[in-house]
Amino acid sequence: MADLLFSGGVDWRSQERLDSLHADMVSPSALSQTYGRLGGIVPSSCSVDTAYYSDTRESAKVAYRGDGWRRGTLLRLWHDHGGRSDAIGTYVATDDPSKLSGGAWTTTLTMHSALHMLSTDLLRSPLTVEQGASAVEAMRHVCEAAGRPVRATCHDSRVGSTVVFEAGKSRLSALFGLATPAGVRVDVDAMGYVTLEDYVSPAWRSPAFELSLADPRGIVHDGVSRSSSWLLLPGEAVVVCKYTEKVPGADGREESVEREIDGLASVTAGAASRAARGYGIGVTSTESQFEEPHTQEHADQLARDLLARNSWAGTEWKVTTQYFPVREGDVGSLVVPDAPLGYQGTRRVLVKSTSLDLATWQLDLTLRETDGMVCDSE
Repeated sequence: MADLLFSGGVDWRSQERLDSLHADMVSPSALSQTYGRLGGIVPSSCSVDTAYYSDTRESAKVAYRGDGWRRGTLLRLWHDHGGRSDAIGTYVATDDPSKLSGGAWTTTLTMHSALHMLSTDLLRSPLTVEQGASAVEAMRHVCEAAGRPVRATCHDSRVGSTVVFEAGKSRLSALFGLATPAGVRVDVDAMGYVTLEDYVSPAWRSPAFELSLADPRGIVHDGVSRSSSWLLLPGEAVVVCKYTEKVPGADGREESVEREIDGLASVTAGAASRAARGYGIGVTSTESQFEEPHTQEHADQLARDLLARNSWAGTEWKVTTQYFPVREGDVGSLVVPDAPLGYQGTRRVLVKSTSLDLATWQLDLTLRETDGMVCDSE
């Protein structure tokens, strides 16, 4: 098992490591071209955030004194430690407010990932992707036509049916429109490339790190917290299934009759059951075009599926650690030796979001438990 706490030949649990930050100015049209370092960085006003469920994945704040930033360039942030430098991310500025204090100007750049650049870049004419076309090549075209280079490690597939993206739609929406049916996870890497990887549900992935609250050499700080929606989990589901049936009319002519079958499902035991609660919590949906077979069994199966999709408690943990190279989308283990209500033990978790303070190198993590995760959105 890969262990991010010992990645790159570094023991990230070490308390003796000295961390610092520098930033390179990068050409927005050629990611290998740089224009030198940004001077006057104010680390206490710098941070990086990543979020698994955000379309653009990453954002940053970078403050600097003086007039060193070359307007329009990207910034590539680097983590300096132990005589080496590791790229953290490459970002485009979307706001640059400045403040005069003590005779010097301080500018704070609001920054976003390369995916943000695709979210503002609109299709100037309809984009048609024909049935049978390479999904990877179509996604590559969407990005590279906007000047965003791609690194693809995913398996290729063929587009199942012709799809047309209207003029005025963002390139990012077109990218997701191609990636989702192809089973591809869209992200960005630290150098600013758009990445295309095979999507694997967090519930199916092996842990890449372990954080233990009981480890004497552990990096977890005090203040761990937990939240869960288990008290609101539905124990019952109703699916209203509607369809049209052709039947002989009174005059012998065929006529259409609206039919309805109500699918039902319920939890019969456990905390979400009506017996345990003393009342019911339900979830419902309507199938306005109920497909064959038009049977009670089929309707009940849809209700069971609906109940399963809503049966995940969504337990989350808030944890603060010293820095190690983890980001949104990684899966790990959180070891909780003692917790109320049965939450102790080893919990497999998805890194839902991170927030890194680039002055203290303190990392705030939101970890979502993957056990019981039935489905997961991009």
